[in-house]
Amino acid sequence: MSAKLKAMARSSKRLKVITAGAAALVVAGAALGITHVVREKDEPAQESFCWGTLDASDAASLSAERAARYVSDDTEQQFESIYPFTCLVGPVKDGAKSPLQTSEFSVTVQGLSQDLRVALIGDEISSSTPFKAPIQGVPGWLNPIDAGVMLPASCNKKLRLNGAAYVRLESSSRVREAFNEDDVFRSRILALLMKSATGISEKLGCADTSFTVPRETPPPIEARPVVPGETCGLPGFTALSPSKVPFSEFVTPGDYRLWSCSVVATEEIRKEGLLRFTVTQDPQLLSLTSKSNSEISAILLCDGKETLLGWDRSMNFDIRAGNKSVLPKEEFFDNFKKAVSKKAHCTPLDDAS
Repeated sequence: MSAKLKAMARSSKRLKVITAGAAALVVAGAALGITHVVREKDEPAQESFCWGTLDASDAASLSAERAARYVSDDTEQQFESIYPFTCLVGPVKDGAKSPLQTSEFSVTVQGLSQDLRVALIGDEISSSTPFKAPIQGVPGWLNPIDAGVMLPASCNKKLRLNGAAYVRLESSSRVREAFNEDDVFRSRILALLMKSATGISEKLGCADTSFTVPRETPPPIEARPVVPGETCGLPGFTALSPSKVPFSEFVTPGDYRLWSCSVVATEEIRKEGLLRFTVTQDPQLLSLTSKSNSEISAILLCDGKETLLGWDRSMNFDIRAGNKSVLPKEEFFDNFKKAVSKKAHCTPLDDAS
């Protein structure tokens, strides 16, 4: 065999080895779930997504069914122009006359309109429900329906809103049914809320180093029976007189940066709390909330931090189950202040030296 023919033969053998090796890598990759090329091919083209704060994978992460493409209706909304507004996100259906026919979730930029009490702020930005859990490190709440967070205070002027600015992300009932309100759903809705909110603050030039995506998703708030003499898990706190009506409570975990407790007659477990107690040390909420009414709030120095205690009752209190068992407000609020003061080493703010 000539030298030229021998060289061609060696080249052919190398090509076969390389081809076989490549095929083996493809098979191995498929076995390991490495489908980067397929994902790139299947990844839907970006079609806005709430002023550029979210991407296609975000849109798909909170979807009842994986779709080929997603779209949001914010393409005609000029950022920093008109507030408040809501951005709807949903799948693009084949053959649909309009790109957005079904929304999977919405992102709303709004300003506070309610009386500035912690419980009512929480209701406005994250629904009126005793299932709310505080978001780690920021003034916001997460519940089985939606999540909301206050934007950094410096964003208020940028947005030209009447009240302090917040962002709320709300999922559709279709999405909630698909996820069955599990931990995956909770972590995804929180991740999308904070990614959009931090993105908005960056676009507005009012980002804050403390305003970041939390490291953990708060656990769901579960109902538990009220223990006599230990309402809301506070030894010495009594809010109810002895009664045949069974009561349950929803108590948030963690410290007093943003703490709350809702008390409700057990037969009305799915309704808003009959009574709600709040404690906050969050600087932004402290600057917003009214501290002048001593009948519903008190400001103390707890563990060296300015701390606001408050209470609120159901709008339909007079017709709610168990309302006759509630102690007079002066008595239960005094009990509450004493119990918190004992647990967190509090003194009246005026007494602080």
